[in-house]
Amino acid sequence: MKWYIVVASTLLILHSPANLSSHQAQAMEMRGSCSGGEVRDSAAKFADKYLNLNAQSTTSTTGCGARAPSSSPAATTPPPVLITRTETCEATTALGIVGVAGTCIGRAVAEMQDCDPTLGFELAPTVIQTLQPDGTYSNPTLNSVVACNTTDPAPLVVTEADFRTLPLTPSTITVGPPHGWIPVTMATIAYTDPHPQTLTTTLLGQPVTIRATPTHYTWDWTDGTPPTTTTDPGHPWPHHTLSHTYTTTGTYTVTMTTTWTGEYSLDNGTTYTPITGTATTTTTAPPLTVHELRSHLVDTLIT
Repeated sequence: MKWYIVVASTLLILHSPANLSSHQAQAMEMRGSCSGGEVRDSAAKFADKYLNLNAQSTTSTTGCGARAPSSSPAATTPPPVLITRTETCEATTALGIVGVAGTCIGRAVAEMQDCDPTLGFELAPTVIQTLQPDGTYSNPTLNSVVACNTTDPAPLVVTEADFRTLPLTPSTITVGPPHGWIPVTMATIAYTDPHPQTLTTTLLGQPVTIRATPTHYTWDWTDGTPPTTTTDPGHPWPHHTLSHTYTTTGTYTVTMTTTWTGEYSLDNGTTYTPITGTATTTTTAPPLTVHELRSHLVDTLIT
């Protein structure tokens, strides 16, 4: 069953077969520029034909109806990521209402494909903001537009996209001896910290605890050899399990990419639910110099 878009006069409407039969239609509207237009309450005007999400809300500031999130109870540490509900925008011209912004339409059409056609969907735009180093949040950007209908109330779900926006701390790595050089053809020992990390954030106004666990490590030795991907974090000498041998002299800057799996908790860490998908971080080691050692005859003992 297909979703389709109908343009009627100057109002652009998103239709689904399920919604046509049960609700007749759903519509997103935009008035004023998306950088500051006031959202008009037009639900009454369109009566039972159209749905104007959150028409009673006040002002949009950026993106597709994006606005700053509503205030929430003070927290000791601000969450690194905020995902909040937003509004649609309307654009009023001499001809009347102009349809939804292209960005929203394109996103909505793509997201509708994941919905069950027999259940339909709702227009439920959200925006995302990240905490900046100065303690303020970034401007809101569009996160999603469509929420699929289900037979039961949909629980809060942390998606792969949400997981990848979190500020995961890259794994610490050690490559070679602490003095920063090693003889050519000698094994260079490498290892990383395999411990998981826990973060807290807020999704749609609800506190969420995220636990990220490293599962795979990809080492790029930067000498032209293929990267090494392993589940082994390695260990220091003399119990090392991961090493690389450089066959030519030079200075090499090793990088290591960690693949993380995630879980989220809605009850402050009592129970966790797996997150579908992964996130990655990359760590760069200090430069490592590979020398060729040569023997020399000397007159006295070197101590």
